[in-house]
Amino acid sequence: MRAAGLSTEGQRGYHTIAHLALTGTLCWGRQVGTQQGLVLVDKWVLNPRRLERDDALGEFVYRYFRGHGPATLVDFAWWSQLTVADAKIGLAVARSRLTEVRVDCAAYFLAAETADAALVPTRPRQRTPVLALPGFDEYLLGYRDRSFVISGVDIVRVAPGLNGIFLPLVVTNGRIVGTWRKKTTASGVTDEAALFEDPTTAAARTRAGKARRGFDRAVQDYARFVGVPYRQTEKPAAPASV
Repeated sequence: MRAAGLSTEGQRGYHTIAHLALTGTLCWGRQVGTQQGLVLVDKWVLNPRRLERDDALGEFVYRYFRGHGPATLVDFAWWSQLTVADAKIGLAVARSRLTEVRVDCAAYFLAAETADAALVPTRPRQRTPVLALPGFDEYLLGYRDRSFVISGVDIVRVAPGLNGIFLPLVVTNGRIVGTWRKKTTASGVTDEAALFEDPTTAAARTRAGKARRGFDRAVQDYARFVGVPYRQTEKPAAPASV
């Protein structure tokens, strides 16, 4: 844009990219070094599907529940910012490809082909029960009701000041138990994790130790993925909630 004489100052660059993305001109492409690349949709999506409006709503609903289910229609409407009426149209179109389950009288939906794996209580195949997730991750932001993964007391630690900025997440056995930060350079990845629970008892210290070891393995996996060494550092305690 600058080469073409277009200023990117005053958030013009951000809003220009947003406009081009919303109008179907640009989309995210592959990672370029440490940055996410932008590509032209016409060059990236060579054979796009062209759906009628109701069919597009149905595909939208289906893909949300395939990636986020079990979830409610309220979750989808909140996440997508569609009207409830459009969300219901999409649900009706996608209904044959979804499985419904009832929890506390509320209807939850998930893709039919993933229902068996999601509803049978089996342990996931992963190296550690602890996950190091990025900020703004769908695990938290993909749902209107977040009480299944984090308490109302701890949400302010993930979003300090509740100003729309969400810190990266430490997740243990499905619950968000802390936040973390990373710094990636050519020499390696360093991190700082802050767990919510104050380890004042022996049981709490045991849980914190397990979470810490699992978190280290999760960050090691990340460092291996991006192709740099992992450099472990001492971690401060989590700040008190407000």
